[in-house]
Amino acid sequence: MLSDLGGLLSEWGAVLLTTVNWAIRIAALINVPYRRSADAARGWLLLFFVLPIPAAVLYFLIGRARHPKERRERVKQLRSVLEKLTADTSDELRACRADIAERDLPISRIADAIGELPAYDGNEVEVEGDYDRMIARLCDDIDRARDHVHLMFYIFAADDTGEQVIEALRRAAGRGVTCRLMYDAVGSLRSADEVEARLRGSGVEVRAMLPLRFWKRWTRADMRNHRKVAVIDGRIGWTGSQNIIRAKSGAQPNKELMARIEGPAAAHLQLVFLGDYFLETGDIPNGAGFFPLPARQDADMAVQIVPSGPDYPHTSIDMLFSALLYHARRRATLVTPYFIPSDPLVMALRATAQRGVDVNLIVSAETDSRLVDFAQGSYFGGLLEAGVRIHLYEREFLHAKHVSIDDTLTLIGSSNIDMRSFELNSEVVMVGYDERLNARLQEVEEGYRAVSRQCDAEAWRNRPLPEKLLQNMARLVGPLL
Repeated sequence: MLSDLGGLLSEWGAVLLTTVNWAIRIAALINVPYRRSADAARGWLLLFFVLPIPAAVLYFLIGRARHPKERRERVKQLRSVLEKLTADTSDELRACRADIAERDLPISRIADAIGELPAYDGNEVEVEGDYDRMIARLCDDIDRARDHVHLMFYIFAADDTGEQVIEALRRAAGRGVTCRLMYDAVGSLRSADEVEARLRGSGVEVRAMLPLRFWKRWTRADMRNHRKVAVIDGRIGWTGSQNIIRAKSGAQPNKELMARIEGPAAAHLQLVFLGDYFLETGDIPNGAGFFPLPARQDADMAVQIVPSGPDYPHTSIDMLFSALLYHARRRATLVTPYFIPSDPLVMALRATAQRGVDVNLIVSAETDSRLVDFAQGSYFGGLLEAGVRIHLYEREFLHAKHVSIDDTLTLIGSSNIDMRSFELNSEVVMVGYDERLNARLQEVEEGYRAVSRQCDAEAWRNRPLPEKLLQNMARLVGPLL
């Protein structure tokens, strides 16, 4: 009797489990593709159909690319808040709007559609690829500050590298300069307490961005502020790939690239910083010196700052990458530490190479993640067949993120060419419209190629079968990485 009852319960349990599994799968089919790229939707749906219940739990935790309601309400106010900030200098800043050449105007329009910031003329831009020299130059800029220093970095550590910046901030605050530091709560998780302790009592305002919260103010751990921004006195700005940490691959620091901008475009990096400050606090600090009258002098580089992320939901930064490729007429070079592209970007790479443009992709021979290594390798075959040249950088970890197109267009920033940067992270890039800046970036890229191994299409086709299988399996979950 008892055995019959046990068998009946077991049978009903199996029926219930099967019903729940299929209900979850059907619900996933309805909800997952909504407002999500095809790549990410495929990855999630595969997970739902293989492991429905674990997938449902994971999707509840990290499946929807949106911030808490309180932050979303602040996003609605962001534009008007930023307009009020620049009201006193709007006429002067409007006079700095760049007259972009007709051939590059479509790129500027797309960049404006993404970040809602126009290109400004009258800038001087330097690229800095030496890890230690960038830190020294940033500290020098902080030491020269007279009004304020605003720093925002994904990672800010209290190691030997971070200590240099901490001491510069302490010196600046000591002489009456207003200093604010914001870092990502997850990116800087290991060092946050120590950084705050080192700056406590110094007069430097320190804030964690996107802190992890639970229940009603639930914050997703994978949606991060990945930007790297420094603004000094509203006149000098830094942005690019480098964090404030001694990031190493072996004995060598990562290979990075930062852009130092002096001129009106620094005002837009200031807006990015203050916008994130408002989204975190609901407040805007007072500062008459945030937007000084632009000093154009003899500088004449046209520069456009392009923020992106879940707080800019209308368009994605991958549209800008694709547009740059379709815009290329002679050459295009892309440098990224992580390469897990969207389908439209893959098509743009293939189409650009097949119409005769010299397309070069430079990535590290090994990243800091074996799963990413396999996932990005799965894309190489089709690109090689289309004529894309792929270069595997074989020295330190290549963490730089930049693009050069023909002889005039450049892009330098924090965005990787992967789905995390395209859909989940807050990023910022600088687009340059200048031949000298483009030529300098080409020199940097040529230095990368000199120590890289170029992939051979035939050798890639003949790679070992286990490697192919691992790459294809990793590609299935690539959009979720």
